[in-house]
Amino acid sequence: MEAERWYLPILCHGRAQVRLEQLARFVQQNQLYDLVPVAFIERKPQNQFYLFIAINSEQKSRIPDRLSGFVQQLGHPLSGSVEREDIEKMVSGPINPHDYARRITYRIEQEDVAGDNPFDLFATQPEQYELTSREKTQISTQYDRLLFWLSSVGSGTWQLFKNTCKTLRLDDSGVEARRILRRLRLLGHIEVSQDGSNWSVCPPSLVVIKHSPLQEYVLAGQRNIQLLETAKRLGSVQLSFVEQPGGLAPQAVHLHISSENVVEQLQEGIGSRPQIINVGMATSKLTEALPTLEGWIKCLPSVGRFAIALYNVEMFVDGSFIPGTFQGKSGMYRLSSREASDRVNQTLFYHQGSDKWVQGDWYGLRFLALQQAGETCRAVYHSATQRLALPTSQRWPEIYERALVLSSGQLPEENNNWLFFDNISRDLALQLTAKLAVVYEEIQ
Repeated sequence: MEAERWYLPILCHGRAQVRLEQLARFVQQNQLYDLVPVAFIERKPQNQFYLFIAINSEQKSRIPDRLSGFVQQLGHPLSGSVEREDIEKMVSGPINPHDYARRITYRIEQEDVAGDNPFDLFATQPEQYELTSREKTQISTQYDRLLFWLSSVGSGTWQLFKNTCKTLRLDDSGVEARRILRRLRLLGHIEVSQDGSNWSVCPPSLVVIKHSPLQEYVLAGQRNIQLLETAKRLGSVQLSFVEQPGGLAPQAVHLHISSENVVEQLQEGIGSRPQIINVGMATSKLTEALPTLEGWIKCLPSVGRFAIALYNVEMFVDGSFIPGTFQGKSGMYRLSSREASDRVNQTLFYHQGSDKWVQGDWYGLRFLALQQAGETCRAVYHSATQRLALPTSQRWPEIYERALVLSSGQLPEENNNWLFFDNISRDLALQLTAKLAVVYEEIQ
């Protein structure tokens, strides 16, 4: 019988934070990450409040023996089970009891920003300053915690993602979460719905990046302590952790493997959850499947027709948005409602050939605008080091950049207004630049 998730309501007394700490400590000490993946708490809890803990078990409504004694300590468990939709209106966002040392401090009622778009990156550029190695390590640790939490929860809304980034002090400004979202997608850790309103964690996947002298993989997608500990114990696996540039994402987990049946060994070590997927050379498969730039435009979701006269219009010209009027020309536009009460901006691309307004990732729309304006987009390949360099101002659409990132499991390093991607084969560079109509240059 397959495990099913259900929610146990517990009537608690006292301070909510104390009960959450008890839960987090119990889960950590008893390695119950999969049994109790997440918890919800009543909004604005008083001295008496409801706590709902998610339980993955084969028999709904029956408290597993490993939990029965502990839940009595938390409070009074009610008989029966409830579903997620039954409690959503009465609870705050999920709390992850994954690890007491890594738990997310509970905050009551985080703010909600209506109309926010996770794909719009133009609002505020992050302040650039040099970090010490210690600061980078501290930030990287917070990103590790973020991925552990996302992996435990599994899926959620864009607002929940933003709140979590803010709670972990990764986004004090309220706009950095957009860039964090993009970096996690580039690394293959999460996927996002077409409109950006929801996210979900990808299954744990082994991505081949090298074939010699040992088969080398990076771990993408869902990540938990049990999986990493199992990999460490296997004699056929050499496990290493590589920090991302600037520490701005979870560390890359590299596995050097000498045995072909390591996936089966890993699966046996962690049990039935989660299922690990060996995706092989993901970069090659993705590159083969990607369309040309014109084909990619056709794949972008259309926003339909609307009254352009109701919006203030700015067109992206020479690297910035210029106020003007819409003349029916293809390009990237920023639209804001003329209604004083509505301050929501949206960035769209108008394709004159099909008479459609389409939406997509911000850098992708900018790349389209540059190509439409006739700007020469470049890529420089260094064959000796197998590095590909792109101008920062000409960053590729996200799905094409992901093919570059998955070649090494590393985000690009930025230096002197160039982005440098590692472990890029010449064939890969040629294929992608041809599909995007980018001028390819090669140096020795």
